[in-house]
Amino acid sequence: MRKQSYRSVFAGGAGVTYGHHSVWGFVGPRNDVINHAMMDWVTALQRPGARQVQFLKNLILSRPSLDRAADSGLIAAGQGGGGEHMEATGDGSYAFVYFPMNDHSATIDLARLKAQTVRAWWFDPRTGVGTLLGEIEGGKRHDFKSPPQGPDWVLVLDDAAKHYAPPGLNL
Repeated sequence: MRKQSYRSVFAGGAGVTYGHHSVWGFVGPRNDVINHAMMDWVTALQRPGARQVQFLKNLILSRPSLDRAADSGLIAAGQGGGGEHMEATGDGSYAFVYFPMNDHSATIDLARLKAQTVRAWWFDPRTGVGTLLGEIEGGKRHDFKSPPQGPDWVLVLDDAAKHYAPPGLNL
């Protein structure tokens, strides 16, 4: 669910919807199971996907979003295919790069950001928490490797001069 949601939004989608078979049918004592639902609808509201989709929304809203556009050119090497396909988006003052796999290496073209210094973060789409990696000289290519635990991560790259809040926080 996360892979398709993040890739869709980073590729230019305005948003995604999340649903669960048990919720759609309001499965429970008053409504029979339809479409292979596995639990009652109240329990389904607590599934990980229902909680985690909010982290994508929070991430997008934590940076200026009106000029955000898909930018697969940020990924200079290692974009992958199939289940390992990466997507990127941003507006020139920041970028989000979706790494659908842990321990995945990619070369990112920091010259596509208008920044002398880039602040880099790993954003965990399972928890909605960003971890600061540090600052990197802008204007050139840089190799990144997603953390070993996972499976998926978002690399957040900010123009350090913009002083954006940690990714996922809407201050």
